[in-house]
Amino acid sequence: MAGALAMALAGLGAQAGPAAPARDYRPIASASLVQDKDFYLLTLLEGLPRARAAILADPALQAEAQARRAAVAAARRACEGDPDCLVEAYLWSDEATARVGRALLARLSAAGLIDEIVERHMRPSGRFARYAAMSDAGLLAQAWADAAAGMNHILRVWGLGEAPLYPLIDSRSYPPGDRMWKDAVGDQIDVALETSGADDLFFSLPLRAALDMLDMNDRDEPARLEPLSAGENASAMAFARTIDWRAWSYPAMLIPGRSPTLADNPLSPEAKMKMRLAARRYAQGVAPLIIVSGGYVSPSQTRFAEALEMKRSLMTVYGIPERAILVDPYARHTTTNLRNAARLLFEAGAPLDRPILVTTTAYQSRYIEAPPFQARCLRELGYPCFSDLERLSMFDTSLRLPPVSLHRDARDPLDP
Repeated sequence: MAGALAMALAGLGAQAGPAAPARDYRPIASASLVQDKDFYLLTLLEGLPRARAAILADPALQAEAQARRAAVAAARRACEGDPDCLVEAYLWSDEATARVGRALLARLSAAGLIDEIVERHMRPSGRFARYAAMSDAGLLAQAWADAAAGMNHILRVWGLGEAPLYPLIDSRSYPPGDRMWKDAVGDQIDVALETSGADDLFFSLPLRAALDMLDMNDRDEPARLEPLSAGENASAMAFARTIDWRAWSYPAMLIPGRSPTLADNPLSPEAKMKMRLAARRYAQGVAPLIIVSGGYVSPSQTRFAEALEMKRSLMTVYGIPERAILVDPYARHTTTNLRNAARLLFEAGAPLDRPILVTTTAYQSRYIEAPPFQARCLRELGYPCFSDLERLSMFDTSLRLPPVSLHRDARDPLDP
């Protein structure tokens, strides 16, 4: 449905050639870091004054906002406290998503705002990179369809308790029938209705509900440690500005994560072996930067971010300087170890057209090279994780990371 909607609306805008993301783009921010990472289009619609005013002045979009509030209020009266019934009142139907998409594109087109939103923000942000070849209107339509699907995904997984892609690490915290959860969902509805008003946009209630469901499950991983560039990565980002990339065999060495299985272990045994390899390669001068990648993953709700623990090990055990270590404390899978490395290198100013070195255990190295992993990248990310892979040793491969890795996807809201 989402793709069909985008194709149907693509004729509303002139075809724009693919535009490269801008390293100097400065994103706007809402009051929620999680929202800004998962739903940047909605942050733009809220935060750009002309766009917000146009939406609030549109009768069709205002009618949507009012109808959605009435539906949620009606569910509070009719559902008799059943949390699933209450959460379902927030969901976007395919018909509503398409109807709102048409009204939104028509209003923004009539107001002459598509260029401001798409060309000045969406394209240079890189966060919609998968759709770079679309027309401006087509890109905006697809981004709205993705946002609606993303809200639904969060509501279904962390509200209704449906199984996520990786149930062992990403599931809802509360079991079915839990009394605390039942009361919490009722409270969420009451607070949402009490704090909503005439200045709500058509998506305000379901967006607030989706963010609340994550917060109620203590799933704030996307907002932890930000801004990285001014915190854990400040030293390495400053150093990166001085690097002559041509003088190095590789711009960076990536160490993918391997989460521990024991609750009190900050690093798995495999990760400790990777640190020894990383230190050895760094001493050999293969790259100026080491990227350590791994988030708060396993066991579920662990207090340890694997990348931070790997950084600590490299510095304290092996004497690697902090300026040489970039941390990615968000990746939850091998696919996103690679994807997030591309994002860090883009931010650091490194050339993405050159291969990086990936150093890891022999098993994980073979896994990355194998066709099933490549198929997994296409299935989960929608594009290849890498190209031009070359086997160098049992522990090392070189490969290129695609710029499309900058794309954000709320289907994986803990690390979009």
